[in-house]
Amino acid sequence: MVPFQRSFLELFSAAFLKEELFRLRWILPNRISIFIYFLRKSAIHAEELSMSENKVNNIPIEIYESLTQREIGYSLLIKGEAGTGKTTLALSILSILRSNMEAIYISTRVAPQSLYAQFPWIREVLKENNILDATRTYFPPVDNPNELKTHLLRTIKFKDAPEFLKILYDKISEYENAIVVIDSWDAIIGTCANVSQEWETVLTEVVRQLNLKLIVVSERTISSFLDYTFDGIVTLTDSELDGRTHRQIEINKIRGIERRQKRYNYTLNNNEFMYCSPYYEINNNNALETSKVKKWDAIQPIGNHSVYSTGNPELDKLYHGGLKAKSLNLWEIESDVPLTAFSHIIVPLICNFVTQNIGTIIYTAEGINSRFVDKNKIFVYLPMDRIRAYIRYLVESVGNEKLNKKYDILPYVVPFEPMEFKRQFTATYVELAESSSYSPIISVMGYDFINLRDRSFSDLSSEFYNHLKFVRNYNSIEIAIVNRLTTGNDTSISTPQQRFIENISYFFNTHIKMIYKNNVIFLYGIKPYSGIWWMKMEDEDQPLAKITLIPMV
Repeated sequence: MVPFQRSFLELFSAAFLKEELFRLRWILPNRISIFIYFLRKSAIHAEELSMSENKVNNIPIEIYESLTQREIGYSLLIKGEAGTGKTTLALSILSILRSNMEAIYISTRVAPQSLYAQFPWIREVLKENNILDATRTYFPPVDNPNELKTHLLRTIKFKDAPEFLKILYDKISEYENAIVVIDSWDAIIGTCANVSQEWETVLTEVVRQLNLKLIVVSERTISSFLDYTFDGIVTLTDSELDGRTHRQIEINKIRGIERRQKRYNYTLNNNEFMYCSPYYEINNNNALETSKVKKWDAIQPIGNHSVYSTGNPELDKLYHGGLKAKSLNLWEIESDVPLTAFSHIIVPLICNFVTQNIGTIIYTAEGINSRFVDKNKIFVYLPMDRIRAYIRYLVESVGNEKLNKKYDILPYVVPFEPMEFKRQFTATYVELAESSSYSPIISVMGYDFINLRDRSFSDLSSEFYNHLKFVRNYNSIEIAIVNRLTTGNDTSISTPQQRFIENISYFFNTHIKMIYKNNVIFLYGIKPYSGIWWMKMEDEDQPLAKITLIPMV
């Protein structure tokens, strides 16, 4: 059901229960006028509902479910140190729930005008007379008595917490369904810690008796009496990951709601709270079989014609516009990253080059059935004649005569002996260069062909350097893939593979790292340096997901 239809039914049903229909019969001339009245009202409500639904995905589902339970009150405690985004989360929740509840915000941190300046989008969420300001120490002089009344309504001055609770009670009693944010409780109780438990008990009782939805912000990260009385607790933390901003929200307690996972990542991009939804492998087998998938259209770089697009304008950002000819580009992928996720990056890149008649060499240890480079997705987007002409899979021979005969009838597969990699790579390059009118050839290489075992980097340097020199001298673009073993949080552990990656990074023009934290995929640049980007993947019922890069700030 679309938002407009649901909005109309909700408003019409509510009006019937409240006997509003009987009142409208006396105001409006006929049934058609009543129907039109509800159509117009529904259109406005549907627009608000749609905006709210679009933002539901900005907060963990556990928080949304806890605060949208009907017929019961619910209290949520947001904890965290200064600067972690507690106020932003509280206001974001108000923005999401505004179509169902009347939002009230009690501020002990900033004045209303400062709040509007910092969060411009909150104007649509909070009415001015619902922002109660506890920061004022005096009333500014006014000429109009009505203005003074407005200041009085928006300013709460209380000598102690019981008086504050009375004012809060009077305010929420104005509305049938309200959600209240107190920011912050530490400032409310001040130094009266000896009686704070009594006041907190009264506060939670107000929540239960009035079926109120209450959000309280606190900078006390240690356990307190509130932890035991409140229904839900979340803690925000701001840390670093490889010297870059890394924020987490922990669901400590969420009474009556299933907790899907304990920790989520989040960002404060554009001064709004947005949690990073978990990655799920997209398996659109039906999309792979359908003939309705549109063949790939070449994507050109924006504003810079000396580079080549990755096939995704979002990923072009990582390369400052696109890939340069004669460049070496390293992708370091931690071993816990789902292998199929990378195919949503590399397949568009291959399709974009082949569509422009540019040859592509592919080699990974898994051969033609690599999960890094999903050939099934490539075959959906590219016609077979282009695949035959411009794609070559280098596959190690396994001594199986039947398998070798199978490769003979697949023109895009080139078998080679393990010791003949360099010779076969060169011959394949020459073949594709001729058919591509000597445009830059792109090579997608799993660096498994360099057998580490117990060999040091100095032993590998000649073999490795010769390959890189070939790429640079012969107008090629290389995408190198290294699947790095994850060592957990202990960065002091140094393995031969890590030392190898550190050494080869020096030779590469770009070095991008792909990691997996709290079921979310992140990217960040080692060279050139960049902050962390959340790789948001959306299933559009197509073989490839829609990728959006969202900065973690």
